[in-house]
Amino acid sequence: MQDTLGGDSFGVYRIDSGGRFARLMAASPQTESLFSKSALLENYANIITALDHGGLWVNRNLEPDLPMYAAGVHADGKLAVVIVLAKAQPDQMNLYFQNLFTIMCGLVESAMVRAFDYENVARQAMLVPGTEFLNTRAFLPKVLAANELKHDHMGDHLLLRVDDAWQDNGSRLMGAIRQTDEAGVLQDGNVYVLMNQAGKHELPIINKRLAQAGLHVTRVSGQEEDALLDEASEQVAAESHEGGTA
Repeated sequence: MQDTLGGDSFGVYRIDSGGRFARLMAASPQTESLFSKSALLENYANIITALDHGGLWVNRNLEPDLPMYAAGVHADGKLAVVIVLAKAQPDQMNLYFQNLFTIMCGLVESAMVRAFDYENVARQAMLVPGTEFLNTRAFLPKVLAANELKHDHMGDHLLLRVDDAWQDNGSRLMGAIRQTDEAGVLQDGNVYVLMNQAGKHELPIINKRLAQAGLHVTRVSGQEEDALLDEASEQVAAESHEGGTA
């Protein structure tokens, strides 16, 4: 989108299942500070109303603290993702650019909806039996993708090891994390939580929330995370090779 549209302040938000909050999933490099990591949708009623009606939000009145453009991705009839452009040049505030932005967001919507449909259908096969934890084969790509966004300065994340994750078959942990977070198992058999768009500044709040649920977590350092991902990638590759030759 940046290459085509020429903007450098894009953000992608995922709407939670309750429809109250939007969580930042990725942002243009070097412009993350423009975006709130979590937004209460009732504070953006005009934007959401426009997107719910299948339209495009354009900040024609140049209202401060609002994006210049926003478009929605709908899944199962509900707003699921919001794509925003925080800043726009004067020559981008025209009908040509609006149409181009709409077309690009439509292409993104098609890809995202296909991904949502696939994940919904395939999710049971991705889980550790009897839990809501993703198995290594399903969890690893999500952590790798988060790591890539971090290295490209398009996002941030925390990888936390949960010592007592198996309480109540994992339901206690799943009830304590956000919908945009993922819990899964890596090759060492431990349960990890991938906290998207969270960093060291949010860690005390996260620790407190999980501690209130009776859970103890340890932050995985960047070096340890890289080693875990390398080992997990090797394991998944070996399993895929064995499956292909069986």
